[in-house]
Amino acid sequence: MNRVAPLMALLLAALPSAMAAAQGIEPSLDLTTDERRRGLSWSRGRPALVAGVVVPVGSTLSLGARGTTLRRSARHGGAALGFDLDAMIARDLGPWRLSGGVIGHVFTGRSELGYAEVEAGVGHLIGPLQIDLTATYAPRQRAIGGDNLYVRLAGSAALPGTPLALRAHLGHSSGDTRDIERAARLRPDGDYWDYRIGLDLTRTPVTFGVALSGTSADRPAPGRFVDRHVGTRLVAFARLAP
Repeated sequence: MNRVAPLMALLLAALPSAMAAAQGIEPSLDLTTDERRRGLSWSRGRPALVAGVVVPVGSTLSLGARGTTLRRSARHGGAALGFDLDAMIARDLGPWRLSGGVIGHVFTGRSELGYAEVEAGVGHLIGPLQIDLTATYAPRQRAIGGDNLYVRLAGSAALPGTPLALRAHLGHSSGDTRDIERAARLRPDGDYWDYRIGLDLTRTPVTFGVALSGTSADRPAPGRFVDRHVGTRLVAFARLAP
């Protein structure tokens, strides 16, 4: 938690003044049948609410905050709520987009399980197809039992003449393990692959989506921080983004 606290303090201090000065604030509210990240459930395989806001600051910097109902997930020590705070920089260079930033994760009642990550990405637009490659790295922290690297290749494309869009990604999680139980929070079966293939329908301001989400993880070893929701699952969601 020592590495997370300075990040949390910086983001919390900057957010109010940024919201006061910024225009184009982007709020959102999601209802999903299962909050899955990197193919793993963060809500015990149950429905969840996710509320978020993105605050642009200038032309390249944005601050974001997101709160998620975790349904007392063992993955995060039985916390009821999780919060993600981030500061991201993005710049467009023709059809290319470069991005990077820091992300902090905190959990109500379980401050010792908070952790921080850094992220870098590159995206390219080819006609209607957007392709993104990102790498997200969590340096060695006690909360996650070592370090963790997540590499993700994603693609999305709107279907011409329709309100539909196809989205897919393939990701890989790896890292060094110092504490098996805590490392199982992000890698319950060791290094693994995950995938997601979905279809979205947007009728502004609402988007409906359905996706197939799965992993190569098989049967994670029992532990305090292991939820067993790592198999393939069909997930549906509705998003309100005024």
